[in-house]
Amino acid sequence: MRRFQQAPSPLLSAAILLSIAAVFVADFYTPLGITVWVLYLVPLVLAYLFWFPVTPFVVAGAVTILTVAGLLLSPAGVDPFISRINRLVGIVTCWALAAFGAHFIRNRLAMRKEEWIRAGQTLLSERMMGELPLTSLGQNLLHCLARYVGAEAGAIFVDDGSGFHRTATYGVPEGTAMLERVTGGDGLLGQALQHKHTVVVHDLPEGYFTIGSGLGRSAPRHLMIAPLAVDGRVNSVLELGFFTPVTEADREFIDRVAESIAVAVRSARYRTRLQDLLEETQRQAEELQVQSEELRVANEELQEQSRALKESHGRLEQQQAELE
Repeated sequence: MRRFQQAPSPLLSAAILLSIAAVFVADFYTPLGITVWVLYLVPLVLAYLFWFPVTPFVVAGAVTILTVAGLLLSPAGVDPFISRINRLVGIVTCWALAAFGAHFIRNRLAMRKEEWIRAGQTLLSERMMGELPLTSLGQNLLHCLARYVGAEAGAIFVDDGSGFHRTATYGVPEGTAMLERVTGGDGLLGQALQHKHTVVVHDLPEGYFTIGSGLGRSAPRHLMIAPLAVDGRVNSVLELGFFTPVTEADREFIDRVAESIAVAVRSARYRTRLQDLLEETQRQAEELQVQSEELRVANEELQEQSRALKESHGRLEQQQAELE
């Protein structure tokens, strides 16, 4: 979930450390019975502003150690037994607040993740708008998805009736050895197609495929393969390569947009098929028009021949009459 976590603020970290140190120093010079250690709740609440659920527990652990140390090092005051009971209650309260803080941070991260996924869905829908051919649609999809999830390379394979043909690539230089066509059960792509579930592979072997730019080439270390299905039928498969590990948020985002991509691919295939049928119809209409013109010309020739025969027959009858 690193996409939704912000880097710790140096000022906030300094405020937590300074407040903890100030409370410990004050507790060290204050006799037992004066509950200066209650101020440890301030840095604990400040930990809520961090984006890591573990931060409140770390602060609570530090507060627990310093509270016990203050009990041992503070000057004498009230009965140590009463002080121990008070500080125990304070420690339990700190850990309860830490648990609440971790839950609060997790909910905030979940909300940020949902916002990120929805924003990605909107962006992807914009890139899929219009009557795009399969190649252009594949390029738009790969470019949008790769930039959004942080992938460095990708490819999309579309079902053409006899298998899944590689329609578009992203970040892969020319000459790289890649499959042109896959079928169910053939390698990782085939396994993802056959079982209809997303496959994530870490620590790819050297030479799997390379990512290139004008500055050089490098191999990705992590791979995600996602079959894209609509109405229970897989019509395309997406392959993305990463330098960094694939997160659960990346996988959830791809799973959420898989059906909309499959619908767009199906629509593009229908448009392509319709365009092919329209072109075939136009070609047949042109052929029929040519044949009709040929028949018209042949009919005119037959009519001309018929007229010539009639004239010849008339001349023969006239000659016959003259002979008689």
